[in-house]
This record gives sequence, structure tokens and C-alpha cells, in this order.
Amino acid sequence: MHIIDTGTNMHTSDTVPMNDEDPCATNPSAHFENYEEIAHGAYSRIYISSKDASVVIKTCDREDLLHREVAILSRLEHPNIIKHLAFDPTRRCIVLENGGVSMYDVVLGKERVPYDMTQLVSAVVHMHERKVVHRDIKLENIVYNHPTNALKLIDFGLSHAYNDAEDEGCLTRRVGTHTYAAPEIFHDRPYNGFKVDIWSLGVVFFACYAYYFPFNIARETDYRFRNIQKVQSTKQCTCDALYNMYGNRCLMHPRLKCLINKMLCIDARSRASIGEIDEYIRS
Repeated sequence: MHIIDTGTNMHTSDTVPMNDEDPCATNPSAHFENYEEIAHGAYSRIYISSKDASVVIKTCDREDLLHREVAILSRLEHPNIIKHLAFDPTRRCIVLENGGVSMYDVVLGKERVPYDMTQLVSAVVHMHERKVVHRDIKLENIVYNHPTNALKLIDFGLSHAYNDAEDEGCLTRRVGTHTYAAPEIFHDRPYNGFKVDIWSLGVVFFACYAYYFPFNIARETDYRFRNIQKVQSTKQCTCDALYNMYGNRCLMHPRLKCLINKMLCIDARSRASIGEIDEYIRS
């Protein structure tokens, strides 16, 4: 899948120093012994040590993205958000807890596992309450732990933390992954990062149920997106239409269907907030 672009640079003042009382912090490179690569992205690689499978090491070619991720993760503390344990700026690596396997692999393999998607909603609620937007929520950035059935959100290198002076709709940089990116990302005007996260979450929810993605890209060049524009203009059901394009009937539970419709709303102004999504799930 195609990465659109990276985020803006972080100043060195945004980096978080390691805790000297933490043995990982005093010698994070110790985890590098006997390691093997288990995943990689556009700028980063993930390694696991044969000596300690409870942690992974993330290296990044972009120092600014690594600093951003450490700064963001230091602001967040939630059971469904990955924890960072140490940071070694010299080696451009961070030590993270090992949250499990990629949800992309779980969905691609059509595994029937008892994960609870409301965990992701809870994680995004936590982020948004702290004025943090992820901007690259996708199956590849969610890990699943088989023994505990826990889901965790990972990879905060493209995230943004709003300051008190910033308006929600002030973001301009194109970031994320085409398949999951909200339509407003492709417009040459500022966008609301909170609403972008909701769209991406809707793509994840749909893919976990349907085992395929609603769009290749949320632009008029994608015929499915053009069809959904027409469907939403006449107040029809988005999920039903996405299934009907392939001659299939959507058998989602009505509440799940309604939830995804709220998230995959092309008009960002009408798209539900994470608070509204959370309230709907709890009702």
C-alpha cells in the first residue's frame, strides 16, 4: 500500500529522555543482540530478539519521525496503545512492548479470532481526549495478541498533537496510506485530523468484517468511491452499496452497519466524532 507523505519535523525539545532507573534505558542496545527483522515500513524496521520476545526494537531512517513517536507515546497511557520502554537517539531506535501479530495478517488469513473492535474505539477516545490524532490508522498499525485477545494501536510516527492554540481543522500535510486515507486528505485545503482518524477506523471495521477494502483510494478515480458519493447524496446505506457492487447482500448486524455508515461519511462535517461512536457502542 502506498504511503502518501510524512509528517512535519519535530524539534529536539519534543524528544523524551530515557529513564536512567530503567535497565532498558541505560542499555537499550542490549536488546539488539541476536535479533531478526519481522516487519518493515517505508522508513522503519521492526526487530525481535531471540533473548527477549516480550519486546521489539524499532529503527527509523527518519530521526524526526522517531522523535515524534516517542514524544506522542509519552503522552499516552492506555491498554490498547503500544507502550514504549526506551529510546536510543544515537542508534535511532526505540524499544517497544511486543503487542502481537499484525491485524493485516489476521484479516488477510481470514482468521476467526475473538477480537473486540471496541478496544480500538477506546484507544482512539483516549488519544483524541489528549488532542492526539494518529493519521495512519490501518490494519498494519494494529497488533493482535492471541493469548489475551488484546488489540493495540502502534506506529505513531505520523501523528500530530494539537496545542491549545490550534484549530482542529488546521492540518495541511498529506499523510497516511491511500487505502485508508479520508477523502479530504487529497484536497488542497486544511483538514480536521480527528475526522481523518474516524474515516480510517471505518475502513478498518469494514475490512475486518468483509475481508476486503471499501476503496482503493477515496477519490473520484475509484469507481467505488464515485458510486458511494451518489449513494450518500440520496441517503442510502453505504455498507449495502459496497456489497451490492459485487452482487452480494450485506449481512452485517444492523448496528454494525449503522456504525460503519457513520464513520465512512464522505462529508467530514457530517462524519461522527469518536465521542459519538463511543456513545453509540455503549447505548
